[in-house]
Amino acid sequence: MPIGVQDFKEIRELNRLYVDKTGMISQILSEGTECYLFLRPRRFGKSLNLSMLDAFFNIKYPKDNKWFDGLKISECKECQEHKNAYPVIYFDFKNLDADSYELFIKRLSIKMTDLYSEYEYLKESDDIDEIFKTDFDTIISGTTSVSVLMNSLNMLSDMLYAYHGTKVIILLDEYDNPVHHINDKNLQNDVVDVIRGMLSCALKGNESLMFGVVMSIMQVGRNSIFSGLNNIKVNNIFSSKYGEMFGFTDDEVKAICEEYGRPEKHLEAKEWYEGYRFGSAEVYNPWSVLNYIDEGFRPQAYWAETSGNSIINTLLECADEWVYEELMTLSQGKSIKKSIDSTITFEELNSIPGDIYSVMVMSGYLNVVPFELGYEVGIPNGELYQVFGDQIAKYVSRRYGNYNIIGSVII
Repeated sequence: MPIGVQDFKEIRELNRLYVDKTGMISQILSEGTECYLFLRPRRFGKSLNLSMLDAFFNIKYPKDNKWFDGLKISECKECQEHKNAYPVIYFDFKNLDADSYELFIKRLSIKMTDLYSEYEYLKESDDIDEIFKTDFDTIISGTTSVSVLMNSLNMLSDMLYAYHGTKVIILLDEYDNPVHHINDKNLQNDVVDVIRGMLSCALKGNESLMFGVVMSIMQVGRNSIFSGLNNIKVNNIFSSKYGEMFGFTDDEVKAICEEYGRPEKHLEAKEWYEGYRFGSAEVYNPWSVLNYIDEGFRPQAYWAETSGNSIINTLLECADEWVYEELMTLSQGKSIKKSIDSTITFEELNSIPGDIYSVMVMSGYLNVVPFELGYEVGIPNGELYQVFGDQIAKYVSRRYGNYNIIGSVII
């Protein structure tokens, strides 16, 4: 079981379990979009899919690698000309949370130093502008300015294009991560400004760009980050395409249970870990399914034990009496009808008490089914009933003293 392994190459080289999502590659190539923004809950395969894209497209890997043998993408003959044919910039924004702007910039500078260290060969090329080489040295030394940091991804793509003569693919992971744990609004705005500058420089009007793929849970800025990029394609949990590319389908979970010798456990896994809807696809939480099987098919809340609940906790602290009443309804296994805003951003959190439902749907705490006048939301599965018992009941009990009612509703 590849528990916690997000490197596609490692999974394939060590012959670990891999659920084939390589169809995503041919979809991206056929659409020809300049920039994709994929929004999905945490632990639903975003980082692994980015690693898969890197393994397929990156020119630094041998073209005759065996990582994709037997997978769906190997059946696409026209896709093979793109295999390991492009310079790729692969950058993640993880572990950049900080309680001060200075610390955030320091950590970002260190990560950018690590990224640039992979491309030191560029400094030896006569095709690279001397100004770029000077900025390159300041980034490597960790002494660069914030303005150069904001332009660093764009500058690196220009240098790679000049060196290789081939346009560059940019893969960015969890660009929203640095603001997850920030409660100070001023600090949050400062951090968002830096991220906005980096993405704007890299993805808007970049003549060195082949295409870019960005992964995150939620948007940072409704329009401002990507304004002017006319053909950006936002793909969220309501989008019709790529629904089965994140999470496991029912057939995939059936096959996994059979492969590990317990086909009868499929129904238990379904009860505990299915219930998510991405577009028209019904999917399971992949992190929980893998841990469930790895722990001897023992059902419990695996996804809920991972980090990332701070946004929900903050929203619950600000919830009004009506929201608490609705949470009580949800905790009893009922659904409620709500208006869900799929474009809600970090800047807008806490502005309206009902925002909590949009955040909980987008981040995977509630499932959502469209109907004519809005959406029907509810708790998706047995695991999330435990999340409500552990994460939400304590807030409700402060006001109503009904912790036992919520905590006991577990499938």
